[in-house]
Amino acid sequence: MGGPLKVGFSVDTYSVVEEDASASITVQLTKTTNKTVTVDYMTSEGTATGGVDYTQVSGTLTFVPGQTSETFTIPIIDDSEAEFDETVNLTLSNSSNAQMGASAAVLTILDLVDGDPELPPDAQIVAPEDQSTFV
Repeated sequence: MGGPLKVGFSVDTYSVVEEDASASITVQLTKTTNKTVTVDYMTSEGTATGGVDYTQVSGTLTFVPGQTSETFTIPIIDDSEAEFDETVNLTLSNSSNAQMGASAAVLTILDLVDGDPELPPDAQIVAPEDQSTFV
């Protein structure tokens, strides 16, 4: 494969159901190498709150020679409240032996009840045609 060796998120958006225990996030190299590659990762709050909706994590991933994929795990907290989907920001930084590829991504925590999206309590939907309100 041509081009420089890069490390980055495998996709720019990930999702997990709130009832799941954790989300696995995949980071990839664009090609194999005979060098060890490292990259730091961290989470930060989007609309989700660390310690309430998920456990904040940070660390360093190490790719040994020949390895092209690594994962880290984000514990998800099921707070049993009906709420809108929430987001967690994911960031990669400080790569060694590879250029930085896609260094930002978003994890969406999906709040499903019986497999269906759940509206928060007291949510109202307004129909634009006649402005009827449904509760």
